[in-house]
Amino acid sequence: MPKKKDTVLTVAVGGAIPAGHVLLLTAAQAGARRHLLTSDSKDSDPWHWKGDGRHAFTTVSPTYFKTGEELGVDGSLDRGLEIMFGLAGEGAETKPTPSTQEGNASKAELEKAFNDGKAAGAAEVGLDKKLAEAKQAGRAEMLAEVERRNGLFDALETAQVAQEALTSDADEDARAAAQRAVDSAQAKVDALPELKA
Repeated sequence: MPKKKDTVLTVAVGGAIPAGHVLLLTAAQAGARRHLLTSDSKDSDPWHWKGDGRHAFTTVSPTYFKTGEELGVDGSLDRGLEIMFGLAGEGAETKPTPSTQEGNASKAELEKAFNDGKAAGAAEVGLDKKLAEAKQAGRAEMLAEVERRNGLFDALETAQVAQEALTSDADEDARAAAQRAVDSAQAKVDALPELKA
């Protein structure tokens, strides 16, 4: 028969308390598990309070507590929670057994959450690597474009210097060829799109 407990208990064997249980927690305990709890308080900010008192919270997902933590459980304790808090009586095992459906479900949920977190972390690392590679490729592409543009500007400058070196007494064909070289180089420079980072 389940026992009624609403006093502060010490966790004897770390484990998860299933969803739907009302717990009396310190501010630190509640803050660390905020995403797994709803507050039963009507305070404007139920997650922060002064003093060492405990406030009531309801679990919305299996909520893990480690060995040695102290918390209050408002309501009846089933066999699994009695074992978790070391209240199972003489001859009973103090380790949770995976034979119960609830224990298996909690273990499966914890394993899934762990694997999901691990996969998300790996994906984030992969994205960071891809971003770094893309930045490196972008830098290389930008450098190549700058070098190409510098080459075009150098060609224009060379053509202009060659044209200016021709004296007025040079023949018409030489002046025309020099002018065509300058015009061609200038057209290539003028055709360059605006360089964007």
